[in-house]
Amino acid sequence: MTYAGSEPMIPLVLTGVAAEPEMSVVVFVIGETDFEPLNYASLEVPEEWIQADPRTGETNYFPVLSWAADQVGGQAFFKEYTGPSWDLEGRLDDTWIGTADYWEAHQYLEDSLQFSARVTRLYARMDGAEMVVDPVFGPSAQSSSRDNIYDLSSRPAVWYDTAEVPPAPCNDTYCGRGGVCATTDFPNTDGCVCDEGWVVRPLMGPGGMPTVTCQDASHDLMASADDLMALNNPCENYDCGAGNCVVVGGMATCDCDDGMAGIPASGRAWCASAGTSYGPEQLLWPDWPPPRPGESDDDDAATDDDDNDWNDGDDDDGPPALPPAPSLDACSCSGSVAGGSAGLAALLLPVGLLRRRRGRR
Repeated sequence: MTYAGSEPMIPLVLTGVAAEPEMSVVVFVIGETDFEPLNYASLEVPEEWIQADPRTGETNYFPVLSWAADQVGGQAFFKEYTGPSWDLEGRLDDTWIGTADYWEAHQYLEDSLQFSARVTRLYARMDGAEMVVDPVFGPSAQSSSRDNIYDLSSRPAVWYDTAEVPPAPCNDTYCGRGGVCATTDFPNTDGCVCDEGWVVRPLMGPGGMPTVTCQDASHDLMASADDLMALNNPCENYDCGAGNCVVVGGMATCDCDDGMAGIPASGRAWCASAGTSYGPEQLLWPDWPPPRPGESDDDDAATDDDDNDWNDGDDDDGPPALPPAPSLDACSCSGSVAGGSAGLAALLLPVGLLRRRRGRR
């Protein structure tokens, strides 16, 4: 979709009709400078927040972004990459997606990168209920290169025997504002215990693994589609176990009984017996890396005031503060947008570039 306008924006309000919880939104902005959201919070995740388990390949990156965005109201974009456009030109020739319009898209991007100096990649994770304002983007006050890689190689070594030192519980499951993560009676399977009025929604996570989250049952933009539900009821033959199936947004979700947690099960949600519950702070992996069997962490004393070790279990614990949202500004731009079922991707270009490109045809 291509449109002309006075500033680059994405029509997320329309997208919210069919958006799944924690939907990914990826924005590439090509221009003469770095860009940032003007009416959403502009955030960067501190490297000390990011954790990874080399034994399993699990990271906390995506759930931490969801939690951080909810701390500022849910409307936030994270700056994942900024750099010179020439840095991406070489990658085009190494990328083949096999679609019918590949060469047209390849030429379009090649021309775009040649005409502009900088590329900014922004990322968001949002629910449909949070898509009530279309995000607008403008030039950043300052340009500074940001790599898209978090280098954790200087972290302490991790004991590799998962049988003796299992992964931390609830280390990659974010249940949203309406619930908490809990262990379950299914081995190595965490779930969501949702608040009253919230239901468990099965999802496919950004990494391709099934997960669950808590969805606000009152945000149902398809509640009046009675005729559609009569023809195709998503809850027909849908078994939640110890809970009831509820249609929300045209999708089957589970309202679990008390003491139960929703878990992912073969593309569906299932209500399993809940064990220990954890707040979202658990996503920062406060006890990571775990000590080897027989070792103890003697830097966990409550009287230890080591401010340099913020997640060591001491009284000074607490994640670093997020940066404030930017002030409003204006820009004269236009853009091109493409959407997908698992998320939304957008490419935004200055209007001057589009005019020059059209003039060459």
